[in-house]
Amino acid sequence: MIKILSKRINIAVLAVCISACSSNPHPVRTTQEEGIISARARNELAIENPEGLVRVGEGFEKSGNLTGALNLYGQAISAAPDLINARIAYARVTAKLGQSNRALAMLDAIPLEERTNPYISYEKSGIFITKRDYDSALSTLQPLIDQSKLSEPQHMLRAAKLLFLSERVEGGRALLAQAINQTPHNGLYTQSLAFSYALSGDYKTAISLIQQSLDKPSAKESGRLALALVYALSGQINQALEFHLGTLNREDLTNQRLFYRALSYLNAKEMAEAVFFGQLPADIYERLD
Repeated sequence: MIKILSKRINIAVLAVCISACSSNPHPVRTTQEEGIISARARNELAIENPEGLVRVGEGFEKSGNLTGALNLYGQAISAAPDLINARIAYARVTAKLGQSNRALAMLDAIPLEERTNPYISYEKSGIFITKRDYDSALSTLQPLIDQSKLSEPQHMLRAAKLLFLSERVEGGRALLAQAINQTPHNGLYTQSLAFSYALSGDYKTAISLIQQSLDKPSAKESGRLALALVYALSGQINQALEFHLGTLNREDLTNQRLFYRALSYLNAKEMAEAVFFGQLPADIYERLD
């Protein structure tokens, strides 16, 4: 009886995976253009260079045209079903379109021998983050952390943020140090490191780190906002809002004040979630009242 049940369960799981894999409605050849990409160009890329079609899809995705990106990724998958990058991208956009469970099933349906691909774990962790399931997000990345297989700075950044949420501060700072060493020109990693100190109450170190990031031309605007957040975390809300004067209208400035004011009503984990992922508890307005 147990064996029969086990087989039924395995068949059910397999059916879900097959459904996720086979739910791609996009043909190899199409008569539909996508933006400035003609049907002929799409079909030629799909046949001759499916990876190139994925690159074009990434451009659509970055511009916010998610439906167009999904169509291009889907066509690439139809042309080359084993193209892992296309399958990961298709799942990522599916999640962005609000179908997170379907996206997770798609990633879980990727063959076992490909599951060591760090981009699969990265995208899965991102989907869990949108669901505010930070424990699952960290569990997904934990094997890569343990085996030192996080090679991309943005992957290190996400893992570090999740470690901060779980109060593993030193581990998070170590990952950010690696990311900073790899991309010293990018001030965003230094600013995240600064936030970890601000959350620990060491505002002096936090401000010093952010001021270092201001030397990077690409980080001047983010550095200004980072300083505002550190001031807010220290309880100096009016000083924090001064960084926004001239850049926010009255309504946005009011919302920013509410966000800064809400920080003092949060526990340590909630505060880390607000700082690193911009999320406040559902009952925050009741607390403020």
